[in-house]
Amino acid sequence: MSDLIQLTCPTCGAGLAALPGMSTIKCSYCGNEFSVHQTAGEMVLEAFARCPICQRNDRVEKVSGIVARNTNPLSGGLSTTALAQALTPPSLEPSPPAPDSPTYKAAFRTYRRARGWGIGLLIFSLLFSCILFAVNPLAGFLIMMITGWISIFLIVWSARKTSKLKKGFDILWAKWRASEKAWRVAMNRWQKLYYCSRDDVVFIPGEGRAVPPNRMSELL
Repeated sequence: MSDLIQLTCPTCGAGLAALPGMSTIKCSYCGNEFSVHQTAGEMVLEAFARCPICQRNDRVEKVSGIVARNTNPLSGGLSTTALAQALTPPSLEPSPPAPDSPTYKAAFRTYRRARGWGIGLLIFSLLFSCILFAVNPLAGFLIMMITGWISIFLIVWSARKTSKLKKGFDILWAKWRASEKAWRVAMNRWQKLYYCSRDDVVFIPGEGRAVPPNRMSELL
């Protein structure tokens, strides 16, 4: 513990504890990372990222650190400054209902019930028509035809609706998985973003491009 060297984060002023020989250090409060240099017997911290416009890093902060520092968890994670709002990470749309969700089960139950009514009506129509056919062949035939068509319609309708429902959920989930994949890529790039307060731009180190905060999505 005696070997620890107390430093101050150049970005947020939080205390940092470094060990001799460390080459990098990260502030646990604002999330900024710094390169550690030994100069004239003292440790000097230098931000990794250099703004592609001014070619300096003394006014550079990590975007994730700015958002974390200016977000109030008591207000549902709302950003408290206009800059933090502009630099908010990309959001992921809520996932669609799962196949075992109440919404899916209720719809599936309705179509299954319709199919059951169709099968029951078909059996009833066949039995009743056979009995009636012995007394009045024409009436028995008409009842069998009418009830038979109704029962077949219910069976076919419920089967098609069930198939359509399953396909619809499959399409929704496929689209959501694709959007989740794109979101993960965007979040990975967002974690690499830095903001230069001198030029009011955001950038990813090494890519040579910088844009205003309101155009941050172009870098994601």
